[in-house]
Amino acid sequence: MISCNILAESIMNRSDISIGAKQVLQDLEERDEEALSATLSTLTALDFNGRSLAILRVDFRLFARALQMNTTLVELNLARAQIDEEAVPAFAKMLGENRTLTRVNLSGNYIDDDGAKEVARVVATHPSLTDLDLSDNGIFMRGAQALEAALRRNTVLESLNFSENGIYDEYDNGEDCAVFVVRALKSNRTLKWLDLSKTGGFDQQNKAVGLALQVNQALETLIFRNNVLWEKSLTALGQALRVNAVLRCLDLSGSLRSGSIEPFISGLSENTALEELRLAECRLNRRELDELMEAVAHHPRLRTLDLSKNGLCTSQAGVVIAALNKNPRIQEIDLRHNAIEALPGWEELHELQVVKLGHNPLGPDIGPFIAEWITQASALRELYLDYTGLATADQPEIVAAVEIHPSLQHLDLSDRSITPALKDSLSAAMRMSTSLHTLVLEEPEILVF
Repeated sequence: MISCNILAESIMNRSDISIGAKQVLQDLEERDEEALSATLSTLTALDFNGRSLAILRVDFRLFARALQMNTTLVELNLARAQIDEEAVPAFAKMLGENRTLTRVNLSGNYIDDDGAKEVARVVATHPSLTDLDLSDNGIFMRGAQALEAALRRNTVLESLNFSENGIYDEYDNGEDCAVFVVRALKSNRTLKWLDLSKTGGFDQQNKAVGLALQVNQALETLIFRNNVLWEKSLTALGQALRVNAVLRCLDLSGSLRSGSIEPFISGLSENTALEELRLAECRLNRRELDELMEAVAHHPRLRTLDLSKNGLCTSQAGVVIAALNKNPRIQEIDLRHNAIEALPGWEELHELQVVKLGHNPLGPDIGPFIAEWITQASALRELYLDYTGLATADQPEIVAAVEIHPSLQHLDLSDRSITPALKDSLSAAMRMSTSLHTLVLEEPEILVF
């Protein structure tokens, strides 16, 4: 299963990539095609993320020709590389001939509808491409329609990021691009991960999301942040949750609006497949929160719940905590950026593995309570208490709990007002701990052992 939060591991996390990119740039600047081909033949991944290829416009065809003949590269990152309508045809021709690339990132460029059509034509029958990122380009209806046709034919692509296309500005929803991509899900049988965040459209158009999920039996992760979901679309989505047995991760952060989500909650109460649900920035009213938490409390498979940035107060947090106590299957909870001052009932939550409470006004007085809970939460692996006010006191109880905890690996106590004594004590505790390897005390200071 692919998580909502992660499309794929960044290709930046390998030491050979940046060195290889520098050498490729040098070969391009020298217009040495033989050297360029030789350099590329030593690489399996190439990252031009953030590099401007505009200054090498004359050599882009040379670059594409070398890639076309290459048989070693499997990952290519050209994010924010200023690829425009003049460069896309050469890139598309290369991609059509290359048979080894599996992951391509073209996000943040200047690919328009015509460019998207060029890319879609190749994607339709590409034999190896499994991961494509076209997010944050200038693709509207015609490009989305071409991509829909490609997805109907493609039998290899597993991951597609099409977010932030079809948007004019913050005051206009732009053209509804998502509906075309979504319609392809009715026949596509290989796509497992799809991001359609900020793709415009209104309630009637976005109903297509739910309708497609009612028949699709392949998609495992859908990210649909910051769109418009209202009565019609949520009714269709609720029905999809009742019948879809494949979807594991659903992110609707910023897409739900208070007063309309009953159909979604009703469907969730009958769902048996979801493992990860993210509803950040949805601002549910108290009745909706109660109904949502009732569904969460009895969900048979849910493991991760994100309710960050919802303006939850302490009493509302108590409703969430009560649901967590009823459902020991939930392993990760994100309550960051709310208005929680206390944690009623939290002491019984011993099965949680990842807890995110940062940016809540918990204050230093809750330190002993948190420390006692840490000693009881033997499964805990990650704990985020950044900017909660805990770091304004020395908190010896937390230091002692961290030092002896058997599984805690990551602890975030970052705060601008962290005391030197607490910093020294926790650093010493980290050295004594057999499990803790990442301690965040002051941004950007991160201690790793």
